[in-house]
Amino acid sequence: MAYNTRHTGKITIAPPLSWAEIKRGPGLEDLRLITDEAHTDTETGRTTVITASAVAPLTEEPFTGYEMAAELQALVDAHGARHAFVGHIQGEGEETGDLWRLMVRDEQAVKVLPTIIWPYPAPATGVAHPELATTLTTLGEQFGPLAVALAAAQFVDIGWLVRQLTEHHTGGTTAWPA
Repeated sequence: MAYNTRHTGKITIAPPLSWAEIKRGPGLEDLRLITDEAHTDTETGRTTVITASAVAPLTEEPFTGYEMAAELQALVDAHGARHAFVGHIQGEGEETGDLWRLMVRDEQAVKVLPTIIWPYPAPATGVAHPELATTLTTLGEQFGPLAVALAAAQFVDIGWLVRQLTEHHTGGTTAWPA
């Protein structure tokens, strides 16, 4: 018996793929191109231009989707130099906690797994690294519980977070990660 996953979302293609690019592109089984049609009346008849503005799961019904990442990579390999792929497709498997997202980063199709974050950080007492506990406490006092949660969950390097929050708090330039 196959393991089914519910897939949602789409990845936008900008600029959209032309008809010639659609025809030259790789074959798809687990993904589908979302196409748009533009009709223009001319003196000799009607012209239809078909473009593909996004890629999405084949269906909204749960299915295996085993080839989805490879198919997205084939699309990026074929068109990534001239087109941006923005957004994600989310997968939710049959098992509790089986969640992931498929997206394009640096012209690579990547499957991203979530990090579970508890709503409150652990108390600072009994921490294996007392300097970390002190830093988290200071972050909480200066910037509030969100900064502590981000640092404690190891979303970002704590040194980077301190620098960014300090720059933001003092009006400096801040470059948040993508």
